[in-house]
Amino acid sequence: MICPHCGVAFHEDWSLVANGPVCFDGTIGTGIEYDICPECNEPIIRVVHGPVENEDFLEDDNEEVILDDKKIVYPYSIEIGLSEDIPDIYKEDFIEAMKLMSQSPKASAALSRRLLQKLLIDEAKIKGASLSIQIEKFCSNDDIPSVLKESVDAIRNIGNFAAHPLKDKNTGEIIEVEPGEAEWSLDIVRGLFDYFFIQPARLQRRRDELNIKLKSMGKPLLK
Repeated sequence: MICPHCGVAFHEDWSLVANGPVCFDGTIGTGIEYDICPECNEPIIRVVHGPVENEDFLEDDNEEVILDDKKIVYPYSIEIGLSEDIPDIYKEDFIEAMKLMSQSPKASAALSRRLLQKLLIDEAKIKGASLSIQIEKFCSNDDIPSVLKESVDAIRNIGNFAAHPLKDKNTGEIIEVEPGEAEWSLDIVRGLFDYFFIQPARLQRRRDELNIKLKSMGKPLLK
């Protein structure tokens, strides 16, 4: 998951701290779980509702039963530590996708797909009839780091574009998502933020600092 405090992704390991009422047949219950972000050490608390067995909630990866509802209740207000180098037009959509994560992964993933496509069109200058084609063109660019290309390309498989063509043709459509798809989509967008905005701005600042030193020494400046 992605920490709602600091925005860093980590492997979730929820601990059940309280059980609420269980329905009359003893199979459905409500509970409170918590996890700790290893990056910022802040707690995350959520309320879960779904199938229980021996007073414990069944695992999400059990194909037969899935928790009906998982809602983060703390932190209530999500503050994301996003770089100031990211333009507000992208940052606002990313934060909105983050906020939607606990309420509606489908809506969060749809917003992330639309944001991914906008980045490819506006920043990478890639045109195409669909997101899949745009991703293919992006990944064919030899100047793009291989790790980033592999991450971006994986969204087509993780999102199962073949089974859900609307994700490819109409990126903002709110439809069913695969397990982990919403989180992965946010990670991909964050990686593109780093490539398009954060790294270039960091290099420019270093270049400016070096030019100040070179100027003071009477040496030619870097272009």
